[in-house]
Amino acid sequence: MLLWLPWMVSILPFFVLFFEFHCAQLGACGKEWWYYAKFYSHFFLYPITFGLISTALLHRPWVRSIHYLRSLSGPARTRKVGFIVTSVLTVVSFAGYMEFASKPSIGVSKECRNLPKFAGATPAPWSLAPDAIKDKEEGRRIRALLSERCQGGSASLSEPEKCDFREDLSILWEDSGRRLSYTEHSYRAGFIAMTILFAFLFLTILVVRAWDSQDRSDSENKPMMTLLSLALFFATFWVLMRFTFLLEKLSLYQEDPLLMYNAFIFLTFLVVYIHHVASRWSTAEPYEKRLELLLSIAAGAIAVVGFFIDHLPAMIPDAFIRTFGTGSSPGTYMVLLLFLVVVHFPHILRYLDEEGKRDGSDRPGTT
Repeated sequence: MLLWLPWMVSILPFFVLFFEFHCAQLGACGKEWWYYAKFYSHFFLYPITFGLISTALLHRPWVRSIHYLRSLSGPARTRKVGFIVTSVLTVVSFAGYMEFASKPSIGVSKECRNLPKFAGATPAPWSLAPDAIKDKEEGRRIRALLSERCQGGSASLSEPEKCDFREDLSILWEDSGRRLSYTEHSYRAGFIAMTILFAFLFLTILVVRAWDSQDRSDSENKPMMTLLSLALFFATFWVLMRFTFLLEKLSLYQEDPLLMYNAFIFLTFLVVYIHHVASRWSTAEPYEKRLELLLSIAAGAIAVVGFFIDHLPAMIPDAFIRTFGTGSSPGTYMVLLLFLVVVHFPHILRYLDEEGKRDGSDRPGTT
């Protein structure tokens, strides 16, 4: 329950977004709620797609890691659990501070006039209640700019248009008072929940590795590491979706105060993934080695180009946007998920065969 509760909270913003914005059309962008969901796919769509699969795959290793911590002696258990809890709280607190410190602060912009500059995460149009945008001239201009952008196939706004977009959004944000959207409030809870889920994933990898390093040879070792590899594999799609979001975001906003922070997140995923792959390389199946090597290279490439996001050839952003961004569709996700099933089909058959051979006594966490 401790694992699935954060996941349930993380999917809440998707439904709140739908009920709050589903009645409106955003010009050429189509349904307003669906446009925002695709734009911020790493937050609204990831939890109900790849995040769901990753959490399901993580379940058994998570149970195993809890059993391992409970099996420790009193002092050792207290020290390790205390360190884990402190680490999770520190990571979640830091991430929350960086993400939620999003109120504009005044600063001089070389490209525009003396406009407010954003500190922390830049506010989104869905952060404001629908009537706060509809009833204001600035809100109507924002909707018109978004619609114009969609007419150009998610094309980037011009520099003057980016200035106007930022100015209008800053004014609305300052004047909103208590008129923030329900989606914005659910977003704060969902962001914390998603951060906790990623912390649980990374911690489970480390705890299960610690368990296996104690010369244990029970039959659960290899299946647990395989499940962790798959959970990490599907979680890495968050990186692809977040990267796509950043590409699109810079077509609307002049700056992203957290761009370097995001590059650090990508590098963290890369380090964890490489460490995990290296630790199980000798026991992995050949096709798993090829798949993990390919994903490591892809994750590394994204981490590197994250530092040069403003200088990418046009074809690269277009490919990401058509797959994970505003150019995507439900069919795109279905095709991608079916492709992943085909790729992993040999492992699925092997895993089901191993499950069928169990006599029922060898369960997760037994010794």
